[in-house]
Amino acid sequence: MKIIRLFCFYLLFCLSIQLNFAQSTEEIVNKHLMAVGEGFQDLHSLKKRIVMNHLGTSDIILYYEKKPFMFRMETSKDDVLTVNAFDGTDSWKKAGNQPAKPQSEYIHSFYVNKNFPFGASTIIPLLANPAYYNAKVDFLQKIVIDEQEYYELEYKINDKVFYFYVNTDSDLLEIRSISRLNPDLKSNNQYTLLKEYHTTDGYTVSHKIEIWLGGGLVSETIIQDIEFNPELPDSLFAYPNDK
Repeated sequence: MKIIRLFCFYLLFCLSIQLNFAQSTEEIVNKHLMAVGEGFQDLHSLKKRIVMNHLGTSDIILYYEKKPFMFRMETSKDDVLTVNAFDGTDSWKKAGNQPAKPQSEYIHSFYVNKNFPFGASTIIPLLANPAYYNAKVDFLQKIVIDEQEYYELEYKINDKVFYFYVNTDSDLLEIRSISRLNPDLKSNNQYTLLKEYHTTDGYTVSHKIEIWLGGGLVSETIIQDIEFNPELPDSLFAYPNDK
């Protein structure tokens, strides 16, 4: 009887650890949502103007997204407007007055398989509504990186794994990586930094996103202007009539 009692106590102890661990994950995510705005769960469209600096080049990009999975990206160089878009079925590109063309099979499959889900361009909504993306979030540990303490979260989506690092003081997501990070940030091979958080219409997002590779900065995205839930007609994403 004593052994049975001890075994039951052991089971209850293990269960309490699991429940506390799950609760910790939920608490961390909820605190993060309080910091960035819970309305991300109801987000259905985005429009933003960004500057992308990459390997010595700089481009201004107009970017549109709409649920369930439509996007349009416009760039202009030498007075030639280039459009890349996906209307939920067809992916296409168009340069200047040239007829629209289908994207390559590789690019098309990337869109069709939803490897870049709605809201991923701002990163925040992925953590705000993991159930929508059939994703799973787990709290792994607290870790100090460059003298700042973070919650380390494992984020699984579409057979891919990311690691999110939420500042324990601000509850803001500041680092994302495809592998777990070492305490010395620049000793890690690849990671993304989210900086300069600003609030617009109740939504708080990073306005400066840096991608670091091999200890060096390779890409920097700066949000100049962003609109949440603008009215975007489906025709904006549709394959042009000159198909």
